[in-house]
Amino acid sequence: TDTEPKKMKITLEPSDVAVACSIATHHSLSSVLRDRTPKNKQSEVSSLDDRLVGYLAEIAVARALGVSWPQPHKLDFDRRHDGDLFFDGEAIEVRSSSNPNAGFLLGQPDDDDGRRYFFVRSSGSDFGYEVMGWMRGSDMKDMRYWADKAGNGRFCYWVPVEDLVAFDLPF
Repeated sequence: TDTEPKKMKITLEPSDVAVACSIATHHSLSSVLRDRTPKNKQSEVSSLDDRLVGYLAEIAVARALGVSWPQPHKLDFDRRHDGDLFFDGEAIEVRSSSNPNAGFLLGQPDDDDGRRYFFVRSSGSDFGYEVMGWMRGSDMKDMRYWADKAGNGRFCYWVPVEDLVAFDLPF
């Protein structure tokens, strides 16, 4: 729409998808072996799908920032909270949706106030992604965004894409 910020379109290579699949499978197996419950108490199959979508979005942001993926910490299960990517020494978080019409960056109360949270969605084409923009964790936690728009009793911050900072380097 006309109110959406300038977005960056990224097309991934099949090799990117293969690496993301491998790491998503590794993390799912690690969770099972550690007897960890997937987030939101979902099945391990659903969790694997979510991991894959997330890793593909991380690759899209890595390409946009000109950094490598996976970064070394990504393979260490115990460092998964260190940040999705690092850019100029700053931890970056990536949030994603496989829905090409998704219009919100979702934030949680325990998100790091100082980190940038990028929102990426599928473009609807094979290996196509759109980096919609970003927002600092502290700015996401504005009460005007607090809602249960999914109607499932799980409130979070729903930041509309038109409120995101447009992706431009340097930032």
